[in-house]
Amino acid sequence: MKKQCKWILETLSECYLFIIILIFPLLVGTKGYQNILDVKYYFYTFITILYILSILLVLMYFLIIKKINYFKNIKLKKIHLLLFIFLLINIFSYIFSPYKNYNLLIGLGRGEGLISIFLYTVSSLLLSLFLKYDKKYLCYFSISSILISFIAILQYLGFNPFYIFKGHTGPFNMSFMTTLGNKDIISAYYTITLSLSFCSFVLLDNSFKENIFHLLSLLFGLFIFFVINVDSGLVAFLLILFLLIPIILLNSKYLYKVMIVGGLINISLVLNYILNPVYRYTTRIYKLELQFDKYSFLLLLISFFFLLTGLYIRKHAYIIKDTKLFLRRMYISYPILIIGGILVIYLYSFNIPLLVDIQKILHGNITDEIGTYRVFLWKRSISLVKDYPLIGTGPDTFAMRFMSKYLVDVIRLDGRITINDTAANTYLTMLVNIGIVGLLSYLSFIIGLLRSLFKNLNNNKYALIFIVTIICFLVQDFFNLSVVIVTPIYYSLLSLSISCIDNKKCFWYTFCVIIRRSL
Repeated sequence: MKKQCKWILETLSECYLFIIILIFPLLVGTKGYQNILDVKYYFYTFITILYILSILLVLMYFLIIKKINYFKNIKLKKIHLLLFIFLLINIFSYIFSPYKNYNLLIGLGRGEGLISIFLYTVSSLLLSLFLKYDKKYLCYFSISSILISFIAILQYLGFNPFYIFKGHTGPFNMSFMTTLGNKDIISAYYTITLSLSFCSFVLLDNSFKENIFHLLSLLFGLFIFFVINVDSGLVAFLLILFLLIPIILLNSKYLYKVMIVGGLINISLVLNYILNPVYRYTTRIYKLELQFDKYSFLLLLISFFFLLTGLYIRKHAYIIKDTKLFLRRMYISYPILIIGGILVIYLYSFNIPLLVDIQKILHGNITDEIGTYRVFLWKRSISLVKDYPLIGTGPDTFAMRFMSKYLVDVIRLDGRITINDTAANTYLTMLVNIGIVGLLSYLSFIIGLLRSLFKNLNNNKYALIFIVTIICFLVQDFFNLSVVIVTPIYYSLLSLSISCIDNKKCFWYTFCVIIRRSL
């Protein structure tokens, strides 16, 4: 009977995971981008409450009707306790908020109120407890990426799938694409799906079908990623690649697969360059003006070089036996490379916007315009913390805090009133909303999870994949925002990360035991 209960809980959890990863990103309303956040929010709220209630009903049914207390089988890890503490801090911040007269359950900006935080954390907790980890879940992310990217490719070619574009907006506006909306949100989504696809393809021994899913995800996803051209995602991907290079060089199997991915990256660049979308504002005509010149030919040659080099490496297999010594030497050289890179950026001028911003910062010229006005938001957000430093003013209250104090600055900057409901930095936004204690509780949870994954590196081939993907998302979060369009997918990733950790390293007690001992 316990096996039956376990099977039902696993099935419910797998169905929920399938919906969040594959169905949820594709949802869009009849008004297209005009109400896309509302559509995602209400669907996520409904399906997650349904999942939580279903789990509770199953547990209570077996407890009351079948006289089976499955609660005894629930073994919580330290990481679950840290996640619960994060939720608890959000609840305290809500209770003691000076804005209790407002609807902080939904929130005052992006729908990231207490309801969303509760659903993120509780669903993540339940998934990690009842979902048995399976390799196929990695393919879920790749298939999701293929579907999302395919919709974006249709838009890029001038089509309007699901009639998403309304009014004067159209496919020529690449700031909004797919069924996710804003390009910053798409970039955040890709830091999850493309990182998982890349690491799964390179680091795992997959079936032919699995490799096809991962490669198509990379090819389509990279093509759209280059179209939207978001610096936060680019920084995250480059940092992860930089950290992975020593591991990639450990054996020929990893290296030749990376060469294949390198070929795909160049093919994506070639396609972007050749297709060349142009919108004529005078005639309101959008079309692709094909161009094939020496630059596109050069990129094609580079693609063939990557692919042929990959095949050569595969034929001449090698493996470095003393991996610890090799990795130690490689990573010891990194500080020198980083210092050298900083000096190059400091001394030489570049036309690349991202490097221009970094150079300004290195020269001490930190203006409000840097990072698409992110510095404008960051400087003022930090000054807000001192008013309510410990637990902030409640989930998703940033808009109220910022606009009430800096409305004049916003008008002076934009020449009009624009609502700033986030610091364009998830950590700073948390600092304002739930204070220092809230941010520390979140970071403790993330660090605790990464620490557990690192402990499992030697006997768990999936641990490195989740480490890389989580870090990639955390890096882009430094320049982005938390929003219900993509955050549920991130928390699903965290759930899978917890579920793949070796159970022998669990902290074998429940919250009830903790309370009993404390008394």
